[in-house]
Amino acid sequence: MSEVLTQDWLKAEFETKEVVITLFPSEIKKKIHSFEEFEALIQSENDYWSKLSGNSSSYNTLYRIWNHYSGINNNLNQVRSYAASNQNHASSCLLNAITQASINYFPAVHSSTKEGQFLYNLGNPERSETAASYLFDPNSNRIQNILNIQGIIDAYFFRDVKKQLKRDTNQFVDSEAASIEALKSNLTTEVDNIISTYTNKKEELISEIDTRNLELNTLKSEQENTLNKLHDTHKEKLESMYISQENHFSELDKEYRENIKLSAPAQYWADYSNEYSIKGDKWRKWSIATSIIFLIFLTALLLSGSNLYFVSNNTLNINAVKDAILITMITSIFVYFIRLFVKLTTSSYHLATDAKEREQLTYVYLSLVREKGVADSDRAIVLQALFSRSDTGLLKGDSSPAMPQDFGSLINKIKLTN
Repeated sequence: MSEVLTQDWLKAEFETKEVVITLFPSEIKKKIHSFEEFEALIQSENDYWSKLSGNSSSYNTLYRIWNHYSGINNNLNQVRSYAASNQNHASSCLLNAITQASINYFPAVHSSTKEGQFLYNLGNPERSETAASYLFDPNSNRIQNILNIQGIIDAYFFRDVKKQLKRDTNQFVDSEAASIEALKSNLTTEVDNIISTYTNKKEELISEIDTRNLELNTLKSEQENTLNKLHDTHKEKLESMYISQENHFSELDKEYRENIKLSAPAQYWADYSNEYSIKGDKWRKWSIATSIIFLIFLTALLLSGSNLYFVSNNTLNINAVKDAILITMITSIFVYFIRLFVKLTTSSYHLATDAKEREQLTYVYLSLVREKGVADSDRAIVLQALFSRSDTGLLKGDSSPAMPQDFGSLINKIKLTN
């Protein structure tokens, strides 16, 4: 937690200061944006000059450069140490470090300058020390051996000889100025000619481009007109096709819905017709069987008629009446059942025929729907016929299934559609 507070304080404290360092001995300025960047720069300089100074004494030039950066580095360490416990002291150390780093004179020599790189590249501490003294502390007496002399020579060539060469170069440049000016005049004339040629060529190209643009615009206009006509033609065709297909799908949907509505009733009437046909066959068999049994009974009665009391005596008495009543009752029962079975047979066949007609009428209606020949009035006719009352034929007055009065017109439409 304290580490986070330290970082926050360092960031806030450093943002209140504008730190700009001059990289002595050059005039290059470097702006420092954060405490971490400032700390890394000073640590880098400290390591660089510590390695270059070696075991030099405190009077040596390289040692003084290293000691300068070492002091700044110690101040920055104090800043980090006291940022959490004593911020006033930390702030004072930070201000001292910034002040020391901002000086633009010896010993604030920066390693990134050409002088710093020159001293490092000499490769020998004594030569580097003498060269540094010659460059930054010329009044010091550092000539003690041959290496010191070599260092002075290196520094002399690095600084003074280059200045002399610069003066000679300036004289050479002045002597060549006249010839360069004459060359410039000739080049100016040639350049003017080139520019004139270029301008004429440019105008020709612009004219050619304008002509091509006009042709392209004309071609573009023609193609756009052609495409618009083609688009309008295909748009009309597509709209017509869309309307046609939409109507077709609407009819198909209507037909499908009608088919769904009436397919189940049609199947019901078919099953109903089959069921009553089977029942009619059953009651017909019962009628035939009962009639046969009744005939057998009568035949047996006639063949054994001699045993009957009223037949043998030819007289009317109580026994004869009993025999007559018994025969009459048995005959009546047989006649009743035979008549009942015949009626049930007739009713079953009647209902089977009615169901079959309703099934066929359903398919007729679906055919008309498919042929688009059904109006609302025709629809009412079919529905009235399909769902009217079915007579059983068992009661007096029952009749066969009655078709609507307008059913003939429906049949005529079927003939016309065919």
